[in-house]
Amino acid sequence: MEELIFQIKKFLPIYLEEENQEYIDYLTGASLANMESKHFQFAFIAFHMLFMSYLYKKLFLLHKHGKITLKDNYNTIFDISKMKESDVFNNIHHFHSNKIDEFKNTVKIRNHCAHSSGFIQYQQEDVEYWIKKEIDHVNKIQYKAYDNYLVNEFKNFLKNEENYDPNRLESLYFEKIERFILENLISVKDLEFFLKNPKLNELSRNSNTEKIIYIKLLYLAIIAVYEKYVLDQYYCEPDIEEGLFIKNLPILMNGFVNPEDDDFNLEDIFKDQFSTYLEPMDVEHIIKIEKITDFDLSDFK
Repeated sequence: MEELIFQIKKFLPIYLEEENQEYIDYLTGASLANMESKHFQFAFIAFHMLFMSYLYKKLFLLHKHGKITLKDNYNTIFDISKMKESDVFNNIHHFHSNKIDEFKNTVKIRNHCAHSSGFIQYQQEDVEYWIKKEIDHVNKIQYKAYDNYLVNEFKNFLKNEENYDPNRLESLYFEKIERFILENLISVKDLEFFLKNPKLNELSRNSNTEKIIYIKLLYLAIIAVYEKYVLDQYYCEPDIEEGLFIKNLPILMNGFVNPEDDDFNLEDIFKDQFSTYLEPMDVEHIIKIEKITDFDLSDFK
């Protein structure tokens, strides 16, 4: 049951402002605690609020990127909560009205749990069924209503010199990526979608210019952030195979030609930018990276 609750968190933003993150953690904890204490209807209420938080995020981003037009201005995803629940569902595009009605049905179940009916209507198996139903709804909404705006945001981020050129950075790649993830409300599922379908021509080109090399380094840093976050935060299996960083590392060395810049040293840049990722890594993986790159990473063993 715990795994089901963490599944929906993979669709919610990885990073939120502190107050909003506390709220999501509160709902997660409430759902888990009520499951453990066998207060299953209360567990569903908290889970349903996580489900609605996902819908708020979806509508907020669709509105932000001009895919739908909402009447009011919304500054955060939780401002959408001021909207009537029926309007929230009705604004989910790409679906037949019958399917929208199916999505809405879990609101009735939530109401059954929240209103004082005088009896306990749902037991564990019932609540598990409806939680799985909401996760199924989220999966359908995530991928059928998926727009190119997020892929374009990733591509624009990777191609922005202010993000990829270490000489212009005031921080490491990882801090830039975390800020990008926060500002764009990116979830683990969003990261997985992009990493499976990057559609970035620079990744298949030879590493023979600083620009191409830097873009590849930044892309690898996104993979590193994904791996670190999933391994640190989630108890369920990631949807992308483990070792994605090492699997993709050869693209960096593909056709590598050292740029005509006396100050350019790929090994030093790599060790500097990826030090926090490499430090906790086991020796076996460090050796694999050395074999692929021919870098001396003895400091990380």
